[in-house]
Amino acid sequence: SFDRGPKCSAEELTFHKSTGKWTRKWENLKKFYSSPCSNFCLHTSFYFLYIILYAVVLVSQAKHEIHHEYLFSYYKEAILVFWQLSFIADMLYELSKIEFKWKTYLKNHLTDFTHNVLNFLWIILFILSGFLRVFPFAFDYDPIRILWAILIVLSSFFFYVSFIFSSIRILRVFDAHSFFGSIVVMMKKMAQTLFSFLIIFFVFWFTYAVVVIALLETTPSIETVVWNIFSNGAFEIFGDMNPD
Repeated sequence: SFDRGPKCSAEELTFHKSTGKWTRKWENLKKFYSSPCSNFCLHTSFYFLYIILYAVVLVSQAKHEIHHEYLFSYYKEAILVFWQLSFIADMLYELSKIEFKWKTYLKNHLTDFTHNVLNFLWIILFILSGFLRVFPFAFDYDPIRILWAILIVLSSFFFYVSFIFSSIRILRVFDAHSFFGSIVVMMKKMAQTLFSFLIIFFVFWFTYAVVVIALLETTPSIETVVWNIFSNGAFEIFGDMNPD
């Protein structure tokens, strides 16, 4: 007689059916979230959340004094740092796939590289400034105090610049839209035209300011001549916004 093999019980058949059902659901779910459209929507949504978190950290810094010696004193700052480190880790992972060919990566991901460099700089400078605070006796020396102050200022500078750059990067999302993408292209062209106009405008600004300063009775000192050139040109051309 023909051997049909071992027979499965009703419970085993039910188990195999339920397992196959969940496997198919998992495969469909994996296909859906790995599709280009789903990836775009997920990455865009999380990036908006990242910008919102960044803005909350900046606003809280403006209202509350944050002691730089405690790097992870606030959970919002800790989440932000972790999020930014994940961007850097993702960049390193992409570089590892192309055997760390920097020229190839920069050719296709220049904005991502710039964003990660800004994040890396402010984090490193912040950690170094916090490391100096571990040794309070070192602040008895003027060079150490000056170095700490420079680190704090540079860290804050790159922190704010990184937020500006991160916010501007949102415009890349609108490139995929037929209507908003055309507006982004027009803004890019307008920025190039405005930059060219400012070069010519600053020539007239400088010339006008120098003539005004030359007609004044008092001669400005070396320390104030730069501000006098800027202020005379700005206040006379645009008007003093604060006459009091």
